[in-house]
Amino acid sequence: MFGDDPEMTSSIRGIINTGYRRGGVISRIVGMGTNLEPKDFAVFCPKAFAGIGNRLPDTVADRSIPIVLKRRSPTEREPDRFRQARAAAELASLAMQLRGWGRLHGKSIGASEPLMPDGLSDRQQDGWEPLFAIAALAGGDWPQRVEQAALALHEAAEDGDLAMHLLAHVRDAFDDNGDRLTTFQLLEHLVNRGDASPWAHWWSEDLEKGGAHVKKAAQGLARKLQPLGIKPSQIRFGEKNYRGYEREKFEDSWERYLPRSVPDDSEVATSLPSRSGGVFGMDSSEPESASDQDCSDVATGNPVEPLRDVFDDLDSAFWSTPDADAYLASHEAEDVEP
Repeated sequence: MFGDDPEMTSSIRGIINTGYRRGGVISRIVGMGTNLEPKDFAVFCPKAFAGIGNRLPDTVADRSIPIVLKRRSPTEREPDRFRQARAAAELASLAMQLRGWGRLHGKSIGASEPLMPDGLSDRQQDGWEPLFAIAALAGGDWPQRVEQAALALHEAAEDGDLAMHLLAHVRDAFDDNGDRLTTFQLLEHLVNRGDASPWAHWWSEDLEKGGAHVKKAAQGLARKLQPLGIKPSQIRFGEKNYRGYEREKFEDSWERYLPRSVPDDSEVATSLPSRSGGVFGMDSSEPESASDQDCSDVATGNPVEPLRDVFDDLDSAFWSTPDADAYLASHEAEDVEP
């Protein structure tokens, strides 16, 4: 879609940039011969892009919510193949609950003005605002969770390639210096690599100045590693404790993103739960966590209960019809309040 043809890329990008929110229109000249006139075309609709690497134009990425997929580790079990019929059966009930909940609360969500974090740009805040409004209505810890997700996802999307370089160079540091490093030792190794990596530009001056500047560099390194779930900790070296990193904390990320070799079948251990009848592959015998219960309560509250009875016989046609609303309307009972 965003290839080497600048004219095509520019045209597509303009439609997508305008159509990221309701009410967006693109003007085009229509007609034949001398009977030409401008016409506005409504171009808003939900869109999803999938691909490898960060190939979206900046203007499109700024208007998007990034969903970062985590590479499967060689030691994790390969998931079951996706089956359309099974997915339709498992997700139909959830879809109806969500649609019913949306009908009940759509107006209040649209009228709300949730508090947005400063860490997002103006356009990013536009894209996330409905999700923050939904989280505020859900209550509990959902407002905090959506803020953490928004900040982490956008940082991960912007720094994805650099994160892989940083992971590789951190591994070099541990290979050369052992399994435990102070933050200063790790930073010192990174800035003294003598290659084209940006670490020296970012942190060498702070290391040379010492004192509070070293703390600033340490915080910068911690921020870069945070999207990978890696944090510094207190480690004892001799008679003193220092902030630093342990090799084992990086092993999972190295295995997922920078595997040295893929083990044979005899070495592969099953580290993911097997698929069950649950929507998300969870064992139905496992107790729900508190957050799972909160989500369930929101999605299946009493006002939505009547929808289950109406749509119990929902079949896969729902997923293949071009107009889902028309399909739903044809199956609704007249005496059911949405």
